[in-house]
Formats: sequence, C-alpha cells, structure tokens
Amino acid sequence: MGENLTPDLKPSIEFNLHLNIYKRMKDVSAVIHAHPVFASSFSAMKGTINTSLTAEARAICGEPKFVPYAVMGSEELADIVAKNAEEADIMILENHGIITTGKSLLQVFDKLEVLENAAKMTLITRIAGNRKMLSSLRISEIDRLFR
Repeated sequence: MGENLTPDLKPSIEFNLHLNIYKRMKDVSAVIHAHPVFASSFSAMKGTINTSLTAEARAICGEPKFVPYAVMGSEELADIVAKNAEEADIMILENHGIITTGKSLLQVFDKLEVLENAAKMTLITRIAGNRKMLSSLRISEIDRLFR
C-alpha cells in the first residue's frame, strides 16, 4: 500500500492524507479530496451544511464532520483526517475543502456532488428566509434505513 504505480507522475501533496485513511479504514476503497466552491465556503465560514432539507441529502450525506485546521500537505492534517474518518464518511476541512470516503469512486463522487448541492440549498434557503426541514421523525427513519 502506498506504492506509486505511475512513477512518471508526481503524487499530490495530500498523498499521505489519502494513504492514512486507507491504512486506518480497511473498509474504505475510495477517497476524494476536492474544493467545490459552495461546500468549501462552509469550511471558511465554519458553518453547517444543512443535509436535512431533502431526503436524498440526508440519506447520502448524513451529518458531515467539521475537521479542525491543519496546514495542507502536512502529516498533522493527514493524521487528523484519518482519525475523523472513523466517525464520518464526509468531512469539511476548516479553511480548506472536502473529503469523502466510501467503497467505490462512484459512491464517493456521489457524496461530493450531493454535499455541494446541499450547500447551495442551505445558502438559498437562508437568503430566502424560508425553509422546511425534514422532521426529526423523518430524519431518524432515513438514518436508520440509509446511514
């Protein structure tokens, strides 16, 4: 694990972040680290993306975990993220970006896409001043069935 299979390509500075997740989480086969504009904005606001506005967002994203800041590319960040990956499959990295983990690349991409849409919906409903979240009963039911 961790062998560069494309030696002509230089690994990302976040290589250890990915590797530490794989080492710690044996059931994880895919990791995406990205910086989508809307979801990443919440990392800079230390805000909460409301994943309880739609059933799809709740089922796919659950409650994303906010991870404290550490310098990008650092061993500290790789360690913090790997520890938090035990508690959440979607992480918002303070003043940085997003991490999603799962069993396949398609699954983790889906999580990233739905999180970005949930971030947009959170901002739109805040601006409009009108939102109707799922009830606690519906949230519990979705969590039980999908999370």
